[in-house]
Amino acid sequence: MGERIALVVDDSKSARFALRKYLEGHAFRVDTADSARAAYAWLQDQRPDLIFLDHVMPGEDGFAALQHIKDDPQTAGIPVVICSSNEGGAFVAEARSRGAAEVLQKPPSPDQLQRVLKQIETLSAAAPAPAPSAPAEQPHPVPTAPAVDTSVAAASARAAAATPAAADAGELRELRESLDLLRADLATASTDSAQITQALEARAGAIEARLNAIEQRLGSDLANVHKHLEREIESLRRHGDQAVEALRSQYEAALEALREEQRQAMDALHQQRAQDHDARRQQFDVELRAVHEQFREELAQAMQSARDQALQDVRARLLAALGE
Repeated sequence: MGERIALVVDDSKSARFALRKYLEGHAFRVDTADSARAAYAWLQDQRPDLIFLDHVMPGEDGFAALQHIKDDPQTAGIPVVICSSNEGGAFVAEARSRGAAEVLQKPPSPDQLQRVLKQIETLSAAAPAPAPSAPAEQPHPVPTAPAVDTSVAAASARAAAATPAAADAGELRELRESLDLLRADLATASTDSAQITQALEARAGAIEARLNAIEQRLGSDLANVHKHLEREIESLRRHGDQAVEALRSQYEAALEALREEQRQAMDALHQQRAQDHDARRQQFDVELRAVHEQFREELAQAMQSARDQALQDVRARLLAALGE
């Protein structure tokens, strides 16, 4: 197999870069264009294997560019993927009615891109080779049958791939789209193609049964997820209560330790004050006794001096009296 070429047309530089990296991971050589007119100029000399068109662009939008590509016989056979943030069923149906091979949601994910590339490969493999010129009297027209075969092949491939391991919302949406395509094919199939109609009805029934199974499985999975989340929330709540209780205990222990330290500090302060008071009282008593003792000594000296002076005065008066 030769190198595969993809053309990415988007006015957003970041969108072009992201999709280019994804595609290069799938062994594509990627060229880019920032507008529909730039894409037309590139397609004059190049023929890619796949084109990715942004739906909303300045100037010509994705649908106008898709119409231009499909109107040109040189590019009409190139599969075109419309890239859009609108993934509603009506939009997807409109894109396919205009000739788009697939619709890729923006911003794309690796899983979505893988699904689109697989779908494009399935459609390319199921598409019949160009038939030689048929006689004019050929009884059955050919245009309807290839489209029916292509849709049936794509639906069969999707139904076969719908295993329980891959069951998810994307698969459910994909199968619904396949069922819509099959119903459209049933409505437009030729009345002469009884076998094709029966095959389509049988495969549509199989896909619808698969849809019902997937819906039931998704409902069961959602219920299980809901129960699991409830258990996780309850576990987190219990752990949270335990953590809060542990923090409360630590806070109370720390607070009690601080109170104890405060009590010890106050007791030490009171004890120190009492010791200081006793020391000052003892010192005052010593000083008071010293002052009292000094006063007694001074008083005794003063009294002795007074007695001595009085005796001298008395002796002097006696001597004076005796002399007379």
